Amino acid sequence: MIKFLCTLSMLCLTTGVGLNQISEERFQTLMSTVQPAAGQKWTSVGWLTSLVEAQHRSVDTGKPIFIWAMDGHPIGCV
Repeated sequence: MIKFLCTLSMLCLTTGVGLNQISEERFQTLMSTVQPAAGQKWTSVGWLTSLVEAQHRSVDTGKPIFIWAMDGHPIGCV
């Protein structure tokens, strides 16, 4: 649900329209364009958003933690 709301917010911010100005058909079109294509390798990775959970899993599996962090505008406009 959080992912859906974030996507909806980004769509509204980047398209310059409010929630009451977008049709259901247009929303579905935009939503389908931001969804990842099926079969992409990165979608099969068990991504975690909790560092604590990642630390526990790292200890249990003996694998390192990969952290992706960024600072700035989410679409690269700085």
